[in-house]
Amino acid sequence: ARRFGEPEEVMDTIVHHHELEKSATLFPWIVEAADAISAARPGARRETSDLYMERLRALEAAAASFPAVQEVHAIDGGRNLQVFVNPSRADDTACAELARQIAQKVEAEVHYPGQVQVTVVRSLIATAQAAQWGATGEEPPNKGRNGNGRLLYPRRSLAELALGPEVVVQLVKGAEATPAAK
Repeated sequence: ARRFGEPEEVMDTIVHHHELEKSATLFPWIVEAADAISAARPGARRETSDLYMERLRALEAAAASFPAVQEVHAIDGGRNLQVFVNPSRADDTACAELARQIAQKVEAEVHYPGQVQVTVVRSLIATAQAAQWGATGEEPPNKGRNGNGRLLYPRRSLAELALGPEVVVQLVKGAEATPAAK
C-alpha cells in the first residue's frame, strides 16, 4: 500500500484488521465487522462433505414427513427438491398446497444457503388391454404368432443366449441349422 501511495488509514486497516487493539483508526474495526457478517452467511465458507450430505438429508426428510409423499430427491446441490406423491392420496389442488407446506417446513427447520425450489410431481400411468376373445375365455387363433404362424417372440435356449447374437442359429422347420442373417 505504501508503494502505491495509499493513505495511512488504508495501510492501518490492512495491517491491523485482525489485531484491532493495535489499530490507530476505526477502519480496521469496520472491516472486521463486515468480515464477521460475511462469514456468518450460510454457504459463505466451504462446508465439509459431511455437512453437505447432512443438509441434503435434512431437506429430503422435511419433505418425506408428509403422508402423500412417495419419493424425495434433493438435486442441484440442494437448491431443488423434487417430491413425488402418490396420485391416489393427493389431487392436483393438494399438490400445490403440499409444495407450499414443504417450502414452509424447509424454511422453519433446515439451514441452507440461498433458495430451495420445491417441485411436487403427481404422475398416474394407467394401461389397459382390449381383446375381443377375452370376454368368452377363448384363446385368439394366432396368439403370439405372426400371419405366417411363426412365433413373434421366438424362444431362445440358454445356450443361444450365452453365445450372443452373432452365433444365434435360426431353426427352420424341416431344414438344417443355418447362421441367422443380420
